[in-house]
Amino acid sequence: MLLGQPDASAGRFLLSKKMQGDSLLAQAEAYIVSFKNDSAVLISRQMLHVLKRQNQHESPLGLKAQLVLARALEHNDADSISLRLLLHVQEACQKEGPWDTYVKSSLALALLYENMGRPSQCLEYLNYAKSGIDRHDLQAYYPQYAMRACSYYRVFTSNADSAVYYAREVLRTAPIYDLTLEEAWGHLLMDMLRSKNAPDPLQHLKIAATLFIKIEDYTGLSYAFGGIADKYFRNGDLKKAMAFNDSTIAAAQKSIAAGNKWNPALFGAYRFRAGLFRQLERHDSAWHYLQKGYEVELNFMRAKESAKAIEIDARYLNEKKSEAN
Repeated sequence: MLLGQPDASAGRFLLSKKMQGDSLLAQAEAYIVSFKNDSAVLISRQMLHVLKRQNQHESPLGLKAQLVLARALEHNDADSISLRLLLHVQEACQKEGPWDTYVKSSLALALLYENMGRPSQCLEYLNYAKSGIDRHDLQAYYPQYAMRACSYYRVFTSNADSAVYYAREVLRTAPIYDLTLEEAWGHLLMDMLRSKNAPDPLQHLKIAATLFIKIEDYTGLSYAFGGIADKYFRNGDLKKAMAFNDSTIAAAQKSIAAGNKWNPALFGAYRFRAGLFRQLERHDSAWHYLQKGYEVELNFMRAKESAKAIEIDARYLNEKKSEAN
């Protein structure tokens, strides 16, 4: 049995009390943060199975469980299923809450629409999230809103000032609520936006790396180390660039071992290493790492396509079953 996967009798007992149900969902959300999405899917689906039998599927706890399942599926690239679940949860919470679920589902939808390249829908759900935060005094979710707003302005507009403003808001407010992950990503965003004008161009990346190490987030750490390696490369310091490229590869491999099988930093790091060896005129090594990078990326894309095929097959079987009934 996987860690966090209760059996049916345990599920009935745990769901007899809301506090214990919330504890299970908190565990599932922790799995999502650490990219152990399959475990999060198992927990939330089993909870929903028990809740359906108790006619509590649309209760506040049931809506929270649906939200967790939708987020876990989105991390597993099952975007269409995740989108339907998130839209249902967000709409179901509009009149009577629970308001934290309303805000979190709105933010999740904003991220999903951002990833789909749909700016108007992304902004729409960002506004829903901000309204929920303000009207129901949920300021603990403001750093997450600020992070998504920064990303919206950075990705979809030329309004650099607004993007920088929200990145600074992340850095201002995340420590207040002990949100180390959001603070770390705030520093990565600041590096993307202002590194050229900073007195120390490595400042935000160094802080981000320290924070990612603190919470053992090797995915974020691989991005931070990759950024540091790139800056040393651009400044002509190939020795330090190579050292941080080593660290990038090690962090990416740790993140994959910890559960994030979709981390693209690894093949990016191999291709970066090929560029380093090309600069050193070690062409055999450059070709080796270029080929290795493409092989890893190809396996990555095959795995994603396989996951997509499984999603489509599951949807077909569900629809076929519905028609039969």
